[in-house]
Amino acid sequence: MFRYVVAARMSSTPIWFVTYQPGEPRSRKHHPRSGRTFQNEPDAKAFAKARLSDARHIVAGTINPHLPKRVVGSAHIIDWLDENGT
Repeated sequence: MFRYVVAARMSSTPIWFVTYQPGEPRSRKHHPRSGRTFQNEPDAKAFAKARLSDARHIVAGTINPHLPKRVVGSAHIIDWLDENGT
């Protein structure tokens, strides 16, 4: 029974995150960021793709301790969205 509880808890744990800077910055010194977490990579990609038109500096990646660790910087978001298999 213990194994079942651990597996159930792990399956509801978010694995991916996407953060972004919404719209134009309010000032030169203040750069607010927003973000969300996701159960899987396809959901994270869908959210990031939806933010492309209205956000700046989108960053995505896996949440610790999930392995393999992956961080996708804003310069590589388009390439990540175009990857097949997810």
